[in-house]
Amino acid sequence: MNRFKSVKNAKKVDEVINGTGKLGNGTLKGMGALGVAGSLADGVITYNERKEEYGNASAAIDGVVHTGTAVGSIYTGAAIGSLIPIPVVGTVAGAVGGYLVNSVANTFYDGFAHGKWNFDNFKLW
Repeated sequence: MNRFKSVKNAKKVDEVINGTGKLGNGTLKGMGALGVAGSLADGVITYNERKEEYGNASAAIDGVVHTGTAVGSIYTGAAIGSLIPIPVVGTVAGAVGGYLVNSVANTFYDGFAHGKWNFDNFKLW
């Protein structure tokens, strides 16, 4: 009986990580726990990098916008990957497509919001 519970719990953890399961009372449909964590990290990092230069309010807005573009790019990447029926190729194409969408969106936002066309959004690290 314990082995059945272990398998059932492992399935639940896997479902939460890949975005098909429930976490608490809410659901993480489509993004997965890693996608949510990555999106939030993008916003927090953006805020911390910009609060000295632009002030807390502007840095907070930038953080929220960068979090939103990260979420949008995850869904865009998933859509691109789903269009290609070849397993590894679809996954790689979706990842590259999501990365490009996020980088372009952040570059345009930063350019219009601050008047600086910073292409550091395309850096991987």
